[in-house]
Amino acid sequence: MKYTIMATALAVAFGAAPLASHAAISVLKFDETKDGFTTSTTPALSTSNAASNATDNQWGFATPGAFADAGVGTPEGNALEDYVWVAQSKNGSEEPNVPDLAVSISGLNLGTSYNIYGYYVVSDGQFWGIRLGLDGGGFGAYFYGDGTQIGDEVSGTRMERVLLGTVDSTTTATVDVSQLLSANADYRSIVKGVGIEAIPEPSSAALLGLGGLALILRRRK
Repeated sequence: MKYTIMATALAVAFGAAPLASHAAISVLKFDETKDGFTTSTTPALSTSNAASNATDNQWGFATPGAFADAGVGTPEGNALEDYVWVAQSKNGSEEPNVPDLAVSISGLNLGTSYNIYGYYVVSDGQFWGIRLGLDGGGFGAYFYGDGTQIGDEVSGTRMERVLLGTVDSTTTATVDVSQLLSANADYRSIVKGVGIEAIPEPSSAALLGLGGLALILRRRK
């Protein structure tokens, strides 16, 4: 019996520690202060630039609709409600020079590790995609089904979340955003925001487990 108790305590101390639940994701728009974090975007974005074919060579801000409201009804989707940026490529010629965006995140704790996420909108059967990266480490291309679906899918359109990477020993991080060009008609790159998730220290859970083990052994004497 004593050995069973000890094994259980050791499992708590060393086995369960890496499985400690993560904190909630802080979801931010591209120029916002929230939960102690601040995002700022270069080049600067203007919500007066509407997302339409007439606004070449820029990211356009979409009015409320299927794109802006994707994911609504979930905490992450609600945080980005009525907020979305769109760049459109028609047969590879429309808006071919849309600038890459650098979304700086400040307010990170130097002694904490963080998962950094990107949020984007895609549609089943459409040639829509986005290029996202972290801290200048290169871009990944993301399409329908490449990320985690957030909320319901409406008429084939949905918001997805993708893990871009983990940062530590820093107070800032940068999410890189780039349009995807395609020869297909009505090709869109649609981005909504970023997510920051603090990763608990496994050692904290391990220490709690060891403390429980010491208490058990003391009571057994």
